[in-house]
Amino acid sequence: MPTTKIKKDSHGLYVRTDGSIFRPQQSNYRYEIINDINGQSKYKEGETIKAYHCSQTPLAKVGDEYWFSHGCYIGFKDGKTFNLKSDDVWKCA
Repeated sequence: MPTTKIKKDSHGLYVRTDGSIFRPQQSNYRYEIINDINGQSKYKEGETIKAYHCSQTPLAKVGDEYWFSHGCYIGFKDGKTFNLKSDDVWKCA
C-alpha cells in the first residue's frame, strides 16, 4: 500500500493518490454508505500515511478513514501533462 504525505491548502487537508486529490470533506459524489466525517480528520498536515483509491468508487482509504475524491490533479495541454494546483481541484457538495 503506497504512502503519501498529508498536505493542506485553502480548502483544508488533502492527499494525492492514484491521480486524484482526496479530502475529508464530502464532495459532489455522494456515497450514503460512508459516514461523513464532514471535514474533520484525526490526521494532521505533514503526517506520512498509507492511502489508496478504493476501486470503482470516489473514495480513498486514508489510514482508517474514508476521504472523498475532489477530482484529478493531472492536466493536459498541447500534448503535455502538468499538475494542477490543489486549490483548483475542489468539488465540495
